[in-house]
Amino acid sequence: MFELAIVKLHLGMMAAAKSAGSFVALSPNNGPRGEEWYYEIWIAPTLRHSKPASSASNKFLEC
Repeated sequence: MFELAIVKLHLGMMAAAKSAGSFVALSPNNGPRGEEWYYEIWIAPTLRHSKPASSASNKFLEC
């Protein structure tokens, strides 16, 4: 039952991300010692919708 809920959540997030110009990756992970299972959810902008950093933000990163 838990897996079905995760799949439904993933599909809903994929639909929302697609409309926002992003993608969602859902990957299982078994924790640092393999004792617990959890899911990592990654949301990242797609290349065609991402904007380059401004020169002001680049100067901020150099400080």
